[in-house]
Amino acid sequence: MAKKKCYFPECYDNNIKWDDENLIKFNGKNYCKNHYPIVKKENDDRLTLINYIRSIFHVPYPSGLILGQIKKFHDVNGYTYEGIKETIELIKVTPNLVLNNSKGIGIVPWYYDKAQELKNSRVEQEKGSDTKRKVYINKNNFEKNNKEELFDFSSEDDLI
Repeated sequence: MAKKKCYFPECYDNNIKWDDENLIKFNGKNYCKNHYPIVKKENDDRLTLINYIRSIFHVPYPSGLILGQIKKFHDVNGYTYEGIKETIELIKVTPNLVLNNSKGIGIVPWYYDKAQELKNSRVEQEKGSDTKRKVYINKNNFEKNNKEELFDFSSEDDLI
């Protein structure tokens, strides 16, 4: 039986061939079982981005200008589709920044890094929320009010 190529760049560039049982056909091309999840996620992220753009511009499908910008940002700049979507979300909530259909999403490169920083800080905060918190008590105030109850630790939500 003839072996077939996986069209993922890593396999394709190295001319690695696979048996049929190790390949999955997706969008008319064969991908090995190792690379299929990567290709599938990227395709899903691209469709999510396109649907998001459709919803914010209220159009049935993004214009050629916007599709070209997405392709350039992804292929040339190395941006992820998910990152482009997060950047557009940041632009939408930032005052004095407006996206319009005639100029597309050309503003994305100026805010992409900031959106990634915000995402990474959010992830760090979520990871850090499970850690214990330190409470500092001013010794001078504690000695003056030692007979009164200073803090109520019954609720964890009150801790900062």
